[in-house]
Amino acid sequence: LSTPGNNLPQGRSMQQTVSGGKRINARGGGKQRGSAHGKKLTQYGYFGGGFDSPPTVFFTSIERLDVSNETVVELTNSHFTLGRNGSTGLSSPQYGYFCGGSLPPGITKKSNVTRIDFSNEVTRENTSLEVPYIISNAGYFDTPNYGYLVGGSTPDGYPTYINKWSMA
Repeated sequence: LSTPGNNLPQGRSMQQTVSGGKRINARGGGKQRGSAHGKKLTQYGYFGGGFDSPPTVFFTSIERLDVSNETVVELTNSHFTLGRNGSTGLSSPQYGYFCGGSLPPGITKKSNVTRIDFSNEVTRENTSLEVPYIISNAGYFDTPNYGYLVGGSTPDGYPTYINKWSMA
């Protein structure tokens, strides 16, 4: 196991992760990059949220790890509206989804989904894809068209639910 040259900007636990490739050039133009043009897509890993130990600060930031050179950058246009931890990350070719999670004590819990657009790295709360119940630490898997959340923990215990939604 090798260690990339850069480390996290601050220590954290229970962060969320998604992965994908940037689909347009960095200046936001519509010129596609990818295998159709003989170029390899840049792969990125995105991670955000989480808390420090003991859990006194819940992070809202999202960072990106560039796999090609293993550098970490905090995204200035991407964040969670509320700090949270224990979300589940799903990825489609165009988007990453941070699903559910726990919020800091005293905050009304909601089962929101934050979507990051890989083409411009901007996040938005996606109310049309809300998880139907408060959940954290769910298992997951995804396909190019669907995302699945499996089990996890809720305020009432450990559910047996499997949730599926379209991510196309």
